Amino acid sequence: MPTPSEKYSDIGAFQPGEDGWWFGKTGNHPGLKQRLTELGLDVIHRDLDANKGTYTPEDGAAFLAMDTGELYKGDGTQWTPAGAHRSKIRAVADTGIVSAIDPSSTPTPWKDAVGTVSAAGGGAVLLPPQTIHEQTGRLLLEPGVSIVGYPNVSEIVVDQDVSGVTIDGDDVRATQYCGFNVTAGVGSNNSTGAGIHITGNGSIADATFDKLRIREFQQGHVVDGDQFACTFPSIRFDNIAAGGTNGVIDYRTQGRPPAQYGLVHVYPSGANGTGDIVFNYNTEVSIRQLNVGGDAGRVINSDYGRIFVEQIHYEPVNQTSVPDSIVRVGGDRGSFVGNIKHHSGTADYGFIARGGPGYMDFGSYNAVDGSLNNNVALIDGSFEDPRGAIDIGCTHKEIDLNSVGGASRHYINPRGSRAMPLGTRTKSIAAGFSSNLSIPNASNDVPNMSTGLVTWTVTNASELSADYGLSIDKMWYDNSADAMKFGYSETENAASTNLEVDFIVWAK
Repeated sequence: MPTPSEKYSDIGAFQPGEDGWWFGKTGNHPGLKQRLTELGLDVIHRDLDANKGTYTPEDGAAFLAMDTGELYKGDGTQWTPAGAHRSKIRAVADTGIVSAIDPSSTPTPWKDAVGTVSAAGGGAVLLPPQTIHEQTGRLLLEPGVSIVGYPNVSEIVVDQDVSGVTIDGDDVRATQYCGFNVTAGVGSNNSTGAGIHITGNGSIADATFDKLRIREFQQGHVVDGDQFACTFPSIRFDNIAAGGTNGVIDYRTQGRPPAQYGLVHVYPSGANGTGDIVFNYNTEVSIRQLNVGGDAGRVINSDYGRIFVEQIHYEPVNQTSVPDSIVRVGGDRGSFVGNIKHHSGTADYGFIARGGPGYMDFGSYNAVDGSLNNNVALIDGSFEDPRGAIDIGCTHKEIDLNSVGGASRHYINPRGSRAMPLGTRTKSIAAGFSSNLSIPNASNDVPNMSTGLVTWTVTNASELSADYGLSIDKMWYDNSADAMKFGYSETENAASTNLEVDFIVWAK
C-alpha cells in the first residue's frame, strides 16, 4: 500500500464542493473508499484556509485549503502543513490533478507540466511558492492551459538566453497567467529576449496576464504576432535593458482591438538610456496608470496607432540621457494622455505632437521635482487634414510651434488660455499657378503673431476647390518674414478669387 506522503498529490483529484468525505459515505464518488484506504486517511476536509480551525485535526485526517492551495495533515492536536505537496508543480485537468512534478527532478518542469495538462485536454498548471529553473530557453504556452502561482513568491528562472513566456504558432484563447515572476537567468546585460513574446507565428486572444513580474530581460512585452483583446490588470517590469530596442513594451503589429493595461510599473536598468517605455507602431493600447522609474527615457512613443493613458507617474533615477519628451504622439488615429506627474529627472518637453490628421488630447503636466528644458508642449510638423485638431491642458505661452500648418482646418486649443476670435480676413489670389502667397503683418490683414498663439481656418476651402480648382496645401507662419504663408496649387486655369481665412488669437 502506498504511504500517505507519497499520495498527497492525488488528493486534488477528488471532486470539490464537499466539507468532508468519510468511509462509508454514499454519493457519486466511485471508488472513494478504496482511494481513501490507499491514502491511509479517514477523512478529507475542503474549505477556506481561515476556516480550518472549525475542523478536528484527527490523526489520519487531511485539510485542503481551497483558496491558498495549502495542504494540512492532522496529527491529533493540530493541522500541520504538508511541505512535500507545496514544493511540487501540480498539473490539474478537468478531471482533477493529473500529476505532481518535482521541479528538482527535471530540467524542464514548466514544459513537462504544460505538456501534461495540454495532453489531458486542458486545465491549469499550479506553481509552488518557490523558485523553479527552466532550461528549455522559453516558456511556451499551449491552448487551454492556464498558469497560476503565488504572487511575488512563485518564480520561473529561464536559464537560457531566449524569451520567457512565449506564444508561437498556436491559437491560445481565454486563458489566464497570474501570480508569478519570470526572470532571465543570464541577467539583463546578456539576455536578448523578451519576458512576454507574441512571435510572428503566434496567436492569442481573450487572455488575462495579472500580477506578473518580468525581470532581467532585454525587453518586457513584445508583440510581433496576433494579440487580440488581451488584458493586463497588473504587471511589473524590473531591470529591463531595452537600450537599442523599440521599447520595454513594444507593439510592432497593427489593426487589432486594444490591449487593456491596468496598473503598470516599469523600472528599466542602466542600459535603457534612449529606449522608450511604450512603443506603439500601429495598433491600439490603453493604460490606466503607468508608473516609471529607474533609468527611464521617453515614456510614450506612438507613431500611427492610438494610445490612451490616463495617468503617468514619471520618476527616473540616474538618467544616462535626456529624452526629447515624456510623451511623443503622431499619426492619424487619435490619442489621449490624461496627466503627467513629473517627480524627478529631466526631459526637453512634456508632450510632442507630430504632424498628422488625427485628434489629440493632452491633459495636464505637473512638475513636482522634475524639470523640462523647454516648454510644456511642442506642436511639431504640419497638420494638413480637416480632422486635425489638438486639445492641450496648458496656456498658449507653454506651447512651442514648429512648421505648424493646415488645410481647410487647423486648430489648436490650449485649454488654459482664452480664445479671441478676430473674424474673417481675405487675400486676393490671382489666376495662374503659384506656390505660395504671403499675408504680412504690416498690412494688418492678420493679427500680430508675436502677441501669442494664433490658429486659423480657411472658411471657403470647399468653394475654392469646387469653383476655382484651387487647393490650400499648407499654412504656416514665417518668423523671418513676420507673415502668414499659404501654399496653394491650381488644377485648372482659374479666375482671380479671394482666400478667406478665419483667425483666432489666444490670450490669458
